[in-house]
Amino acid sequence: MLLYAVTWPATWLSRRGLPITPQAYEKLLSQRLEDIAQHGDSKRYSNYFPRYLLKSIQDWFAHHGEALYEELKHIRNQLCDIEALLGQNTRKAVNARIHHVRTGA
Repeated sequence: MLLYAVTWPATWLSRRGLPITPQAYEKLLSQRLEDIAQHGDSKRYSNYFPRYLLKSIQDWFAHHGEALYEELKHIRNQLCDIEALLGQNTRKAVNARIHHVRTGA
C-alpha cells in the first residue's frame, strides 16, 4: 500500500500526459509528507500510515491538481517551443555546413 501511495501521483500525471522530473516528483511527495507532519492527525494515521498518506495525497490533488496541471502544461508547451527552436537552429547549422562543404566557402 505504501508503494501504491507513493506512485499514485505518477499515475495521475501520466493519465494527463504531464511530464515531471524525478526531482520535482520527490519535492511534491516531500511537501505532502511535511504537510502531514505539520497538520496531520497522528491518531488517524498511527494505525495504518500508508492509507492515510494515500488519502492525503489524493485530497491534495483534488484541491490543487488543476493548478498543478496548468503549471506543468505550461512548462510542457514552453519546452516544446524550445525544442522546436533548437531543431530549427540545428537544421540551419547543418545546412550551413553542407553549403560550406559544397561551395568551399
